[in-house]
Order: sequence, then C-alpha cells, then structure tokens
Amino acid sequence: MKRPRLLTEEEISNQLREIQWELRDGCIYKKYTFSKYMDGLNFLVKVGEMAEELDHHPILTLGYCSLEIYLSTHEPKGISELDFQLGRKIEVFQKTT
Repeated sequence: MKRPRLLTEEEISNQLREIQWELRDGCIYKKYTFSKYMDGLNFLVKVGEMAEELDHHPILTLGYCSLEIYLSTHEPKGISELDFQLGRKIEVFQKTT
C-alpha cells in the first residue's frame, strides 16, 4: 500500500478551516456531543467502520455524551491527506444523523 504524503503546515491550516476541526497534540481533533450515551456509541461504531475502510486507525475517546476523535497518520508519522479524508467522511455522516 502506498503511504500518504505528509501535509505542510499551510495545507493543514487550510483544510482545518474547511472541515472545522482543530490541531491538538499533533493530530486533527474534534469533539462531538450527543444527547444520549447510545448515540455517541453508535457514532463511534460508524467512525470505526469508516476508518477500517480507509485502513486508518484514529484515537476515539467515548465519554458519557461525547466522542473525541484524534486523527494522525502513523506511517509516515504526522498529518496527511488520509486524516482529512476520514475527517470529511465523519463530517458528512454527522450531518446525516
């Protein structure tokens, strides 16, 4: 499998604005909130399925009514287009739920 190219700081900034995520701890990050725990759990499962389709493995932290998502690429280590590809898919899914 071809490894993704790491993005420049400018490319990262531009794409963060586009999907309305933020840079945190070397990852792109977003926190989603839900009215019920099961809504967050179901969202986490869908994010996991989308990640698996892309052979990508985000850090997902489920809280009582929230889900925090950290995306970064493991090899090469940093932020790549793969992270934004998954971030965009998550945003599209979130808008449909």
